[in-house]
Amino acid sequence: MDERESILSENLKEYLEGADQALKEKKYNTSTTLFFKAICSATDLFIFKKEGIAPSSHNHRFRIIQEKYLEIY
Repeated sequence: MDERESILSENLKEYLEGADQALKEKKYNTSTTLFFKAICSATDLFIFKKEGIAPSSHNHRFRIIQEKYLEIY
């Protein structure tokens, strides 16, 4: 596994674990934020595996998804 892919995978795992814990503690704002970050991390990982790049911003991420992967967008 490429180092960048490993970092993206670890980010995803960390956000999901944090979101689950916050949800258990009824910290809904925190949980929602972390689940959103997990979705973004999963999307970044998907893009990295398909395109070989990690998006540099939300705009870059959504532009790639909109242009190339409509089923996700």
